[in-house]
Order: sequence, then structure tokens, then C-alpha cells
Amino acid sequence: MSQNRPEVLSRSIQITDTWLKELMDDLDLQNPSQAYAVLRPVLHALRDRLTVQQAAHLAAQFPAMVVGIYYDGWDPEAVPKKIRDADAFLDDVQSRAQPNDLPDPQRCTAAVFRLLDRKLSPGAFAKAAEQLPQSVREVAQA
Repeated sequence: MSQNRPEVLSRSIQITDTWLKELMDDLDLQNPSQAYAVLRPVLHALRDRLTVQQAAHLAAQFPAMVVGIYYDGWDPEAVPKKIRDADAFLDDVQSRAQPNDLPDPQRCTAAVFRLLDRKLSPGAFAKAAEQLPQSVREVAQA
């Protein structure tokens, strides 16, 4: 089946696997499903805190598979959410975690923020993060 897959999709799957592997390593997770369970709620909380335009600019930096994760379930008419501090942001991340609660939402969020900062073009994540309250931006440095 994979030999019939368009190259752009094969490449996106490879890049996404790399992202998940890096999250696994950073957070000492056991498998890619756990890494996905971390990535998804953090991306959704971040996406919903941005304006539609800011969210789209950030998504343009993602591999196609991650774009799908990022936009899954998005309601552009309900953004940006008014999250004013890190505690509210982390509560939002935790509420989106499926099927189980994240063991440490702050550590998971920091790992995803660091991943985005490494993987996106220079300054792309920082530009999106400028739209977040200072206390949320500081989570990445935890």
C-alpha cells in the first residue's frame, strides 16, 4: 500500500513520525500513541487561542498530517478564546486530553512548544506565541 501512496503523503507521515518520536524521547513516553495524545490537545489549545489568520499562518508550517490533527474539530467562529494565564491554558489542554488525563499538562505543553520551536522555520512559533499571555509563553521554558 505505501508504495502506491503519493510521495507528499509518505514524506508527511515520515515527518510526523519524527515529531512523535521526539515527543516520546522528551517525555519518556512508551509509544507514538501516547505522543499523539500529548500533541493533539496542546495544538488544539494553542490553535483556539489564536485568531483565524494567526492559526492559518502557523498551520502553513506543519506537515500535512499535523495540519489534519491541528484542524480536527476546529470551529473558526469560536476563536480566539480568551485565555489570560498559564493555569487557564493548561486547564484547557487537560480538558482536551483523550482518552486519559495528561500526567503533567505543563510538562507536556512545554515539550510541544519546544518541538514547534525546533521544527518550524526560525521565528514562526515565536511569532504565534507573541499572541499568548506572557505566563503561557513561559511554559515553554519550564
